[in-house]
Amino acid sequence: MKSGNYHDANGINITVSEYIGYYPEIKVGLQFGSFKDVEHYIDLFANYQKAKYYKRDTRKIGQSRLKKVIKDELIYSEIKYACVRGGRKIEKRGKGYRQTSICIGEKPCPFFIKFFVSGDGRFLEVRSFCIDHNHELNELYLS
Repeated sequence: MKSGNYHDANGINITVSEYIGYYPEIKVGLQFGSFKDVEHYIDLFANYQKAKYYKRDTRKIGQSRLKKVIKDELIYSEIKYACVRGGRKIEKRGKGYRQTSICIGEKPCPFFIKFFVSGDGRFLEVRSFCIDHNHELNELYLS
């Protein structure tokens, strides 16, 4: 596992590698100094939960309407991670002749973690999350 740094809600600097084998805490206000640190943390969280996550919604710094100066290492001003079994509901446009890869009748997984740039523009910060899954978690999702 790669290591990275983040700040807890109290501003204490913690290395992600300290949490290997432990439950990675998540709470609103958790701050990360770079996008790489966010990726390391999400990898750690995925390995702990035995699930797989992807970037569902993003907004890069250049696309943002924010007027403040944002640190380049953050890359994104907004990121939303979701479980691969969740995400947006896909509206069918065809006549149903072909089979789709989506499980019929299955509700999308509600898991998500949203990060936004902090007020001072120096950190990506957890603003909201739901870490519940509506499906079984196992090693198969990690492959």
